[in-house]
Amino acid sequence: MTKNIWKKILDGGILSATDLTSEEKKQLYALFEGYGMPKSTCYNRFFDKGFCKWEIMGVSHIQETFLVSEKSDTDTMPEGDEGSRGYGAVLALSQGYDSSKFYELVTNLKMGKRLCDHMAELGMSSQMTVRTRFKANDWKPWELKGVKAIIDEFITQK
Repeated sequence: MTKNIWKKILDGGILSATDLTSEEKKQLYALFEGYGMPKSTCYNRFFDKGFCKWEIMGVSHIQETFLVSEKSDTDTMPEGDEGSRGYGAVLALSQGYDSSKFYELVTNLKMGKRLCDHMAELGMSSQMTVRTRFKANDWKPWELKGVKAIIDEFITQK
């Protein structure tokens, strides 16, 4: 098994049936089942449909980076100045930050539309889905961790 096989998935593609041995497929299915993805869904996603960018990255990673990388409307930094990204970034980088409050913080900072646009770029195109899922913090364990992180775990198990 080579890194090129995993690059297909991480680039949004799919695997062919011969890319993994039957034993490797069983190990892959078992690992993803541990993160709440049924075997049938795992097969469908790896060998037929593929994954969206947000699923590959993982919601936890998106939450960690969004507030740090996006300048909120409440920031008063003059255009073009470098430095602090503002209140959201400070909170996101603090030790006491609670990611379950991510959507509440995003809406308080008036960044909901920007989050929807960002998620659309990553493959979650419905604003209603973005707002509903982030507000409820309703994620499967594999969606939170991300396909890339789980594949990295799979590779290190080998």
